[in-house]
Amino acid sequence: MKHANFIYLLITMLFIGGCVTAKDPATLSDSRILHAIGGTYDNIYYQANKEPFIEEALKRNLIREEKLGDIRSSRISHGMTLNEVIASWGFYQNINRDYYEFGTRTQIVYNSAYIYLTDGFVSSISTRSRY
Repeated sequence: MKHANFIYLLITMLFIGGCVTAKDPATLSDSRILHAIGGTYDNIYYQANKEPFIEEALKRNLIREEKLGDIRSSRISHGMTLNEVIASWGFYQNINRDYYEFGTRTQIVYNSAYIYLTDGFVSSISTRSRY
């Protein structure tokens, strides 16, 4: 019984310790920061408290201040970067890239939309409606 209590205590301490440190945006990778803003991070804490992550993303130059309104409203707009799209809508289902003489065209696939980037910036948005 003592062994089981010790393991339970150890797991609890690791879990609590992990949660406390993970809440500090400065300790997270760029990818985790963007996903926390976009609502695809696993913990509900991040979805309710996006502002510290937005501030960290701005500090790291992952997103631009001019796109903050769209990101906070979960909207995609022309001229956004891939990072800003992820911060707005979260992690995508798939990404496809085509390379041409004139540049690169990227297709980001979401559940009901396709976002197209030309040379790194959103150039068109295609949505599917359900019947």
